[in-house]
Amino acid sequence: MTPVNVPESKLLAEIGFLAAGRGLPSVARNILEALLEANPSESGAVIGLAIADLTDKKFDQAISTLQKRVLDKDPDNDMALAFLGMSMKMAGRAAESEIPLDRVISRNADMQAVALAQSIKSETV
Repeated sequence: MTPVNVPESKLLAEIGFLAAGRGLPSVARNILEALLEANPSESGAVIGLAIADLTDKKFDQAISTLQKRVLDKDPDNDMALAFLGMSMKMAGRAAESEIPLDRVISRNADMQAVALAQSIKSETV
């Protein structure tokens, strides 16, 4: 398969996120798995797969996906850490979720991830 260029990759990942957010996790998975086939290192697509898992209430699967497919390779991926915290919180592991969320906030490297982490911390699940 031909690699997808960066603008196309970001667009496909966003479409996958939208599908997951609109309650279409199987559509999201199809889009994001195709993107990963073309660009295996696309961490945004893996995060999208975790969002699809969250939509399906597969919280432990989302946690595993983020840890094994992103954070084991890139432990400083702040967006993946923020979604890991969200997944843990949704899984009923609120105390444990504070660890990745606080790490994102203290690193203060990715402003979108910081804002997400702060929002997750302030939400009651």
